[in-house]
Amino acid sequence: MLTLLVPWKKSVNLAVERIIADDDDGMCEEGDEGLPCYSNQRKISFLPSQREYFDLELTLSGTDLRASENSRSWRPRNVAGVEVLVFHEGKYLQVSRTGELTGLDHAVAARENLK
Repeated sequence: MLTLLVPWKKSVNLAVERIIADDDDGMCEEGDEGLPCYSNQRKISFLPSQREYFDLELTLSGTDLRASENSRSWRPRNVAGVEVLVFHEGKYLQVSRTGELTGLDHAVAARENLK
């Protein structure tokens, strides 16, 4: 989990929170019997900015599970993408996203109204 706290207007704000890595936690099994193996991660880049804080670029790569109600149909899939966030009024706001979302990203996207 990436969690950035920043000083802002005499307080400390939660500026951004993102899942930056997810995997099968060693619980996978090759074949049709168990959870398929998967692993994804995000590279964090701090980009120069004219704002008080750096902009962020999060680059996703790896694999994720295409989940369904039937666990026998779970299959790993390649995922890749880039999300760019800029600092504004004490927090980071998403300004662009390209590529796929992981299963965990869908929960964060719904919570934060992200695209």
